[in-house]
Amino acid sequence: MWANEYFDREAEDFALELLSGADAMLMGRRTYEFFAQAFPHQTGDYGERVNGIRKYVFRNSVERAD
Repeated sequence: MWANEYFDREAEDFALELLSGADAMLMGRRTYEFFAQAFPHQTGDYGERVNGIRKYVFRNSVERAD
């Protein structure tokens, strides 16, 4: 994903701050597929928050998202 090279520690801290005040994440299908592949292996505060938060996926082409 193109954003990976820009997602440094400062960006991670900012994203974690935003997620700390959220009840859920809303994402499109492609973003969900990226997160579903990458984040089960992530650790640390940010990885734990992303893995633990409820996710809502908006899509028009996927029948089921595990």
